[in-house]
Amino acid sequence: MLKDFIFNLPVNKKVIFSNHKNIYKKGIEKRQRQLLVKLPFLPPFLEPDEEVLLATTGYSQVFNRAQLFTLWLFIYLKRSLFIFTNKRIFHIPTTVKYSYRNSISQIRYSGSQLIYLKGRSLVVECKICHHKIKFIGIRKKEKKKINAFLKTVKPDKDASLKPQITHLCPGCTRDLIPGKYSCFHCRLKFKSKLKTMLFSLLLPGGGYFYIGHYFLGIIDLIIEGVFYYYIYNSIIGILNNAQNSTLFLVLTVFLFIMKKIISCIHASHFTDEFIPILRSRNKKK
Repeated sequence: MLKDFIFNLPVNKKVIFSNHKNIYKKGIEKRQRQLLVKLPFLPPFLEPDEEVLLATTGYSQVFNRAQLFTLWLFIYLKRSLFIFTNKRIFHIPTTVKYSYRNSISQIRYSGSQLIYLKGRSLVVECKICHHKIKFIGIRKKEKKKINAFLKTVKPDKDASLKPQITHLCPGCTRDLIPGKYSCFHCRLKFKSKLKTMLFSLLLPGGGYFYIGHYFLGIIDLIIEGVFYYYIYNSIIGILNNAQNSTLFLVLTVFLFIMKKIISCIHASHFTDEFIPILRSRNKKK
């Protein structure tokens, strides 16, 4: 049986362009095509008998307390695409315009875990340990279709013992090992948690610049500049015997240290998405 292809992606047109009642809708086709065009990198990751059944948007999981300090800004930075196929769900962290950031993970339909929607959150729960991971902000208009689809999913017996979420190498498409910032197969290197934290400690905004979140880096740089300004003025005040200067300096330094710790933890969290170290393409021979 010949497959249908859209933008070089194998799709099931009867499923992807229909609603939860399997009725074709022109608006759904338009929306799906707008998302599929964002996926020129996906074909190498697909298996020979795999088809794309649904694409939707949402946000990466929130499980780090330091992320709460960025509030809406964190949500803005964690936009993601979710691609449902007949074998798994791809989670693809993106830019604010849903462009690929060279990071991709998979959630296989496994007999050892539950995948369901709770409100607008896609929940992956381990049946054995009951550990949960939530992807928030799934598009409301696609909730009914996702719920209907998940009821028909057949677990992959071969994936029953695999982790809930597996990150894939953007270079060779193989599975990556958590905590190992180099691909075992193609040797592609990724930005490490340790280096991100060191850059955060040593340079204003350094951790964010290192992982490629330049907007956050600029904000962090400005905030640290303000702290340095008040610390400098406090020291001048102490030298001039100004009242309460010592107390103000101690408080400012304490807040500065707290801010450094939060920046380190928050910036290092992004390395969990396996951000590759991209080398220059045009090397002189």
